[in-house]
Amino acid sequence: MKLAYVHDDSESLADNFVIQLSDGKHKILKTISVNITPVNDEKPTLSKKAEISMTMGDTRVLSSAVLSAIDKDSPRETIHYLFERLPQNGQLQLKIGRDWVPLSAGMQCTQEDVDLNLLRYTHTAKMDSQDGDSFTFYLWDGDNRSPAFDCHIIIEDSGKGDIVIHAKPLVVAKGDRGFLTTASLLAVDGTDKPEELLYLITSPPRYGQVEYIRYPGVPITSFSQMDIAGQTVCYIHKSRAAVSSDSFRFTVSNGLQTQHGVFEITLETVDRALPVVTRNKGLRLAEGAVGLLSADHLQLTDPDTPPENLTFLLAQLPRHGYLYLRGKVLQHNFTQQDVDSRGVAYQHSGGGSWEDCFTFLATDRKNQGFVVDGKTRKEPVLFTIQVDQLDKEAPRITRLHSPSQVGLLKNGCYGIYITSHVLKASDPDTEDDQIIFKILRGPLHGRLENTTSGEFIHERFSQKDLGSKTILYIINPSLQVNSDILEFQVMDPTGNTATPQSLELKWSYIEWFQTEYEVCENVGLLPLEVTRRGYSMDSAFVGIEVNQVSAVVGKDFTVMPSKLIQFDPGMSTKMWNIAITYDGLEEDDEVFEVILNSPVNAVLGTKTKAAVKILDSKGGRCHPSNSFNQSKHSTWGKGIWHPHSPPGSSSLTTAGSPHLERGPPPSSTKGDALQGFDPTDLSQRAMRTHGNGKSVPPSSVCRNGTDTIYNYHGIVSLKLDGGSFSAHKGKAKISIVSQPQKTIKVAEQPLADKVESTTDSHFPRQGQLPLFPKNCSVELKGLFHFEESIHRLYLCDGITWKVWSPQTKGLEDKSCPAGWHLYSGYCHTLVTQRKGTWTSATRACREQHQGNLVTIFSRRHMQWLWDISGRKPFWIGLKNQGRTGRWEWIGGEPVAFTNWRRGTPQHPRPGKNCVLVHKRGQWQSKNCSKGKAHNFVCSRKL
Repeated sequence: MKLAYVHDDSESLADNFVIQLSDGKHKILKTISVNITPVNDEKPTLSKKAEISMTMGDTRVLSSAVLSAIDKDSPRETIHYLFERLPQNGQLQLKIGRDWVPLSAGMQCTQEDVDLNLLRYTHTAKMDSQDGDSFTFYLWDGDNRSPAFDCHIIIEDSGKGDIVIHAKPLVVAKGDRGFLTTASLLAVDGTDKPEELLYLITSPPRYGQVEYIRYPGVPITSFSQMDIAGQTVCYIHKSRAAVSSDSFRFTVSNGLQTQHGVFEITLETVDRALPVVTRNKGLRLAEGAVGLLSADHLQLTDPDTPPENLTFLLAQLPRHGYLYLRGKVLQHNFTQQDVDSRGVAYQHSGGGSWEDCFTFLATDRKNQGFVVDGKTRKEPVLFTIQVDQLDKEAPRITRLHSPSQVGLLKNGCYGIYITSHVLKASDPDTEDDQIIFKILRGPLHGRLENTTSGEFIHERFSQKDLGSKTILYIINPSLQVNSDILEFQVMDPTGNTATPQSLELKWSYIEWFQTEYEVCENVGLLPLEVTRRGYSMDSAFVGIEVNQVSAVVGKDFTVMPSKLIQFDPGMSTKMWNIAITYDGLEEDDEVFEVILNSPVNAVLGTKTKAAVKILDSKGGRCHPSNSFNQSKHSTWGKGIWHPHSPPGSSSLTTAGSPHLERGPPPSSTKGDALQGFDPTDLSQRAMRTHGNGKSVPPSSVCRNGTDTIYNYHGIVSLKLDGGSFSAHKGKAKISIVSQPQKTIKVAEQPLADKVESTTDSHFPRQGQLPLFPKNCSVELKGLFHFEESIHRLYLCDGITWKVWSPQTKGLEDKSCPAGWHLYSGYCHTLVTQRKGTWTSATRACREQHQGNLVTIFSRRHMQWLWDISGRKPFWIGLKNQGRTGRWEWIGGEPVAFTNWRRGTPQHPRPGKNCVLVHKRGQWQSKNCSKGKAHNFVCSRKL
């Protein structure tokens, strides 16, 4: 048996039926449930007539009361309106977010949008058009489409005609308000709907504002004809300007038509305030002179009266002069406008009168009385005139000095301020701004500038300008001059002039004496000469900057800590020393530059950069070029020092080299003697010797400025006694040069001309050890070697070369080894090449230098060590004994001096039991075997 269920095509989605099964004796009932699958087969249709009525220019929402679609098998949000034809005389708009968006053909909306009032129609045709409008649309539920529907729009006649405006000027008192009424402003359009006639202010009034009475102080931009009829709109005058009218522009619209108009406002002057004398300072002028009365002397004000109506009535005329109004004698009155336009003047008649006056009454021509100092007055007021005795003397120069303080300006130029400290004129009858310096001839090599205005000064400046430091002389560095002259004449306003004067400006230039150096790597100390030319009676400073180029500071050369050179008054030459480091390695030549910058009270010359080329001693030889030899300056003096040349041979002569005067050679040695020089004087110059009985007189004498150079030739074994030169002024220096010919140079220098040195002559820096031509042996015992790089004389004792000086005579056997420095009976050496921890430094001092880490006995000892260390950290031999907790020197000396940074550490951290000398020579506890490696100082007892 087969059963079939047929649905009745309703919109139900479920059904059921009961089946009874029986065998004749028993029955079974079973309910069969049927789920109906929905099928969208119904077409949507309109349930209401799509038709609306509206007036011209109106906007109407198309709600569900106008457009309502139904569909039995579709919800309202799925029913869509498809617009096929749009209205011709209006516009369909759909609200999306906050905006109404015009619809175009093919666009759609849902029944839900209509239900929410999101669809509207706006009539946009001409105002006189009464034609209807319509649009065509389809309904669609996603599967089924309805036939086309038309929505008809009926345009009704609004009855509104043309707008006519009736306006009359509104009369308002100044500072008051006036109400807008239908008598002053009325608009009609043929309808009796004033609430629909709206005014829009397109140009507000200039001297007041339109506002609602119930909201005072709040300006408005629109109102209706109904507001005017209810007298709720007013105009408020707010300006103090002296005007007689005001106005505002507007448009009025009824929704269909618009009309433009202008509303005029007449401002009536109501004089309520009295005039006030706000300024009455009097007049001051010279005898017989003419003075103008300006608003700075006399001023009358009134908020409701223009200046041309504010009048001064003369009650008493001046006795010793006359008042003039635009060139005519004044007898009765004048106005504030006359004063403001500088038309009123007073002329003194001369004679012995030093005071004058006139009296006046003030009026605004409407009110009686005027205000002076807050009080109302009706009596005349006094205007005083002070007459100064005629100045017949010219200003007097009280200070005239040559300005020389040079400053580096922000724009990179150099300038000298001319102030009242160097140039001052005074006149008891003249203010500083009236004392004029007339320029007769301006500076030739620079220009004057006013720093306030930035303009060049060609004709004049005042004493006030000098006092306010606004006169600046700009130096032209390209001219390379060091002075300039300004010729001027001082005068006062009355024409009194003083005798012409000259102001000389002076300055100096600082630059390198030479710009290129070539030096051998083993030269040691290289002095660079800085010169100052021009005016040098003031102190000057210049900064030093080192540019490494290919040489490395600290590796190839060492510079002094100070990067500033000071020229004291009268000083024209300064030396700045650089230590060239000799490492004994064969390498390329190195170059670095030394640059002058940041001058103080000086101008940088053209030679601001000096290049130094370090030549490597390849194969033990170094050959600087002639360009260096011709410009090298030794600390012995200026020029070149050559060994003696035999007769007939050519010798180098260069600019700046000393001229060698020659005479007959003495019998004891080859050489030339100084012409005109007494042979007995040469014998007196011979150095005394001890032990071998030989005497070596000088072979030649050379003069170089204040220096005298004695040349000695030959190889002899000498013991020198420095006392032979005690008869000469200054300090004698002795040099024995080992190559190529043994030459002894003795130079006398006055104490005032000693070359400045930046290193301690007793303790050369590390890396400046001398290069001996031969190892000291028994055969060379008693011979001297002079190391020019560090200006040190060494004596061979048969074993080693040792430092020799007259003060150490008799102590040669107890001197420190080369590279070690003696202090308080101990020899010291600074180790910088192999830095290490405290533990490794202790081992190196003991195994390699047969000593210990240094022990420090006093503050002076500490300062001495800090200086020779180059002010860089180094290890010392102080250690905390963990068992006892005390700090002890590893050499066993007692702890008599400490220099802890923050007091003696009582309980140092584990491992921090050793001492490092750090910033400013202060001590810090550090880890003995870990951390950063540092320099260290070894010492041993002499």
